[in-house]
Amino acid sequence: MSRPASIFASRDESHASISTYQAFLLILAVTIVSYGYNLTNFTLNIDGEIADNILHTISLGRWGHAFLHAYLLPEPYLPYFTDLVGLIALALAALLAAKTIGFTGVMTVVFGALMVSFPQLAYQLQFTNQADTYPIGLLLAVLSAYFYIRFAFGTPQRWRTRYPTLLLSIVSATLALSIYQTLIVVSPLVVLGFLLVRSQSEGARPGRDMMLLVGYAAALVVSLVVYFLTAKAAQGLAGSGSQASYLLAHASEFETLSDSLLLSLTFFGELLQGTSFYGLGAFPIAVVAVALIIGLRIGARWQDPVWATALLSMMFLVPLTMILATQGSLPPRALSFMPVLFATMIAVAVKPFKIQWVVAGALFVVLSNIAMITNLFYSDHLVRQADIQMGKQIQSIIDNQFPGYAGSETTRVFWGAYGGNESRRLPESDIFGTSFFNYGGGNNHRIFLFLQHAVPIAQYQRATSADVERVRGGIADMPTWPDPRAVAVVDGIVVIKLQDDPEWSMKF
Repeated sequence: MSRPASIFASRDESHASISTYQAFLLILAVTIVSYGYNLTNFTLNIDGEIADNILHTISLGRWGHAFLHAYLLPEPYLPYFTDLVGLIALALAALLAAKTIGFTGVMTVVFGALMVSFPQLAYQLQFTNQADTYPIGLLLAVLSAYFYIRFAFGTPQRWRTRYPTLLLSIVSATLALSIYQTLIVVSPLVVLGFLLVRSQSEGARPGRDMMLLVGYAAALVVSLVVYFLTAKAAQGLAGSGSQASYLLAHASEFETLSDSLLLSLTFFGELLQGTSFYGLGAFPIAVVAVALIIGLRIGARWQDPVWATALLSMMFLVPLTMILATQGSLPPRALSFMPVLFATMIAVAVKPFKIQWVVAGALFVVLSNIAMITNLFYSDHLVRQADIQMGKQIQSIIDNQFPGYAGSETTRVFWGAYGGNESRRLPESDIFGTSFFNYGGGNNHRIFLFLQHAVPIAQYQRATSADVERVRGGIADMPTWPDPRAVAVVDGIVVIKLQDDPEWSMKF
């Protein structure tokens, strides 16, 4: 009687050989397919209406982003090209992360495909003005981990020549921080993933591993100090002032420690359950993968389940620490840890299985992720087309009914906010599918930039708070948009009444 086929790879079965170049091309192909709709259907996103972000990003401490856009990359963006640069950098980051953690053969592509297709990245790439720099920052964060591992596991007889590698690790982490601060959590996850995979093949060495982790923590502290000093210097040189980043903006939002702890743990629990934001519903697969990893080690396929559990716990404690520091109030674009953690957990868990089963399962997850990503960008495209159509309708009414007020010398007030264009907005999707006429409760500055510069549709003078008070008494009897009578001239100012709110005040 023949022996039943096993779902596990045999001890001497190696995953199909594949070159690094081939792996990169395959990961790049998955990346382009994942974000293909956004790449080929340019949509003006919120923040995309602003033509110059240099001083603003410096004020946020992102001087690396500002440097790249001031000297190397188009500012604020170039349709198609900016996204393409970002996707190439993202594929490189995924390839390097896979190689650094220790995956080989087809598993390199499996890890890379899971990482690049995780929909959290869509919340970053939605912002076209940083769709190129963020992936570059991610690549630098992975490079920091790569250089540190090279330093820690270099030839003992060549310590003097290894110290420059440690310096490169610190510099890479500093540069990653200067592009986007929450990338600080990516590097330690790559190092922890490396130790987890290494312990699978060589056995656990907790003492050595802890020393390595402490050393890298010290290197990251040095990077943070250098980053803060350089950020302050850049702000001083540019005269931009300083604004709080995501890591600091919410540090004192809640009055009690218990409130902060409860909100943070609730938010982290929602992330683990996949119920926090649209598109992140696949993350529970990574949680299930943790149980599989531990179970396989207990089953004696791998060594030391206790140390494996400790490493896995640390991989979740790293992002939890960031969430606790920000009191659980981060937007999805700031959850930089999720793609690497998601891909690492799943790839480590399935590594012992036959490659055909691994590829089939990964393909299913990737296709599901691509559907979520496409739906997010499609919702943004639909609302922007509705915004453009609405802007043209308003301009047509002014041209036909108030031709004397259609010129660039007249002032316009958009009263209130209008959410009627957001019918296809997805639940819990942050600002995907958000209308310029609704964002920020009726932000006249953004509407002005959208209509006058970004599209453009209309030329007019931007309203001030004084203009708002000037027309307040004359709009009570006006209907609201989309009634054509919502457009009227009040005391020499064109008013477009989007909302029936007599207490509305100007948003900037």
